[in-house]
Amino acid sequence: RASAGRARGAGEAPRAQCRGMGGQSADPRLASKALQDELQKCIDDLGFGGFQLLMLACTGGVLMSEGAEMLVMGSITKMLDKEWHLSSFIRGFMVSVVFVGFAIGNMISGAAGDRYGRRPTILLSYVVVGTAGFLTSEAPNALVMVGLRFIVGLGCGVGFPSVYTLIPEICPIKMRGLVGACMIGFMPLGELYAAFGVFCIDNELEGLNTLKHPLPFPAESWRRLCQFSAAPSLLFLGLCLAFLQESPLFLAQQGRLEEVNEVLRSMGRWNGRAPRLLDVAAVGASQVPETGSSPHTRTDAFSWSRALNKCLGPKYLSTTLVMFFAHFTKDFSVFGLNYVFPQYFREMSSPMSVGVEMMLISLIALPGVVIAIAVTQAQSIGNISSLSGLAFFCGLLSFGLMGSAPTALHTVCAPLVKFMALAYFIITVVYTAEVFPTSVRNSAVGLCTSAGRLGSIAAPLVFELSSGFDFFWCMLVFSMWGVSALARSFLTMETKGKPLADGEPLAHCGGAAAGYSTMAKAFEGAAAAAKDPV
Repeated sequence: RASAGRARGAGEAPRAQCRGMGGQSADPRLASKALQDELQKCIDDLGFGGFQLLMLACTGGVLMSEGAEMLVMGSITKMLDKEWHLSSFIRGFMVSVVFVGFAIGNMISGAAGDRYGRRPTILLSYVVVGTAGFLTSEAPNALVMVGLRFIVGLGCGVGFPSVYTLIPEICPIKMRGLVGACMIGFMPLGELYAAFGVFCIDNELEGLNTLKHPLPFPAESWRRLCQFSAAPSLLFLGLCLAFLQESPLFLAQQGRLEEVNEVLRSMGRWNGRAPRLLDVAAVGASQVPETGSSPHTRTDAFSWSRALNKCLGPKYLSTTLVMFFAHFTKDFSVFGLNYVFPQYFREMSSPMSVGVEMMLISLIALPGVVIAIAVTQAQSIGNISSLSGLAFFCGLLSFGLMGSAPTALHTVCAPLVKFMALAYFIITVVYTAEVFPTSVRNSAVGLCTSAGRLGSIAAPLVFELSSGFDFFWCMLVFSMWGVSALARSFLTMETKGKPLADGEPLAHCGGAAAGYSTMAKAFEGAAAAAKDPV
């Protein structure tokens, strides 16, 4: 291992090499578990500091952009109906089509992130969301609006798997859950930003067509809101172009060891620590058969079919299927509430304006981040127990929003459901990003979040096509309680406080039968040994 005293200067290229046990040079294209463990030790030694905070800001912008876009879209639907005379189906579909784009973007990003890296897909996300978001303000009719909202969703979807994956891969083990929770906390910040825009631009969502001041903006308030919600994406794009780093675990997986040490150098500088470089020769990594590929063409080793085979193999099958449903419920609750609450508040007799109500509900959601941080740092509560418990309580609180419940109970339960759903959202993402191995992590996260988008697609349609709010609340109750039961019954691999999973190298999995046989043996051991700490 490279000590602080042997650390090279910031301008000198590192010379870390991967050698086999016999002393021969080994192609480091696929990182062994020993190499991954050694790299995690380097990250742990460099600690938590400015580097992780900078990466948090760069990745959190994706969540902030989505929060702002979705709240604004849910808010302006009635204005668009007033201008374009939309049917109930089109009103719901105009929001649901964003999530169709999310699902497709998640699938694209999952494979692209494991092949080309986390950083390129995050940058692409900001470009697409910012550009398409601004163009929605110029939409002349419902058809063009639907098409542009699909592209906005596609851009958000491209970014999500990579930001979910990057954060745990650059953090010390003890800080993974906390930083992941803070990253997702950017979503309610985006909602708060959008609610502030509603308050300033059209406080009662009346569809104003005049400007109070002679500024170079569209006359219609909904067009100005579209521009306002798109602005964060372009601002965060500039930040990421200057500072966003690639995942060191991904670089190690690709054998790009000099780049790994460059990231570790940057981490040391930002954290105020002496550089802790990776000395692969000290690890004694196993010999990897030569493939003739250069470090710049090793992305060809990734295969989407093999990644899918691994996720649906015996070891990860039950986890993958449960997380499909957990993500469905996550999106149905959080994005459904973003769509329903603006209309819910208009139906309630309240002395406050809609804009003020939306700002308050966005602020009240922030305790959900605090709850998620608390449970991720509590060593006595595993991630599986946290996921199951939060789902149960969120379902229970949803009963208080039924039409038959007292009005006072509505006032209490609305913010509680909001921040409990956000806490559940965070824990679901944290567990998903940690439970799958490095070689397929981005693909697995993309697969699960794509399945989850069915929930966000369904939520606006369920609300618009039902007779009132009660059917939506019932769907939320049964979905949450279903997740709670399934998590306790079928999730067996606890991740809290443990190194990130690193399974058999993807490129050497062989055929389906061989891969299934290997994973079946691993599954037997995991089911017997890996238990929830609670």
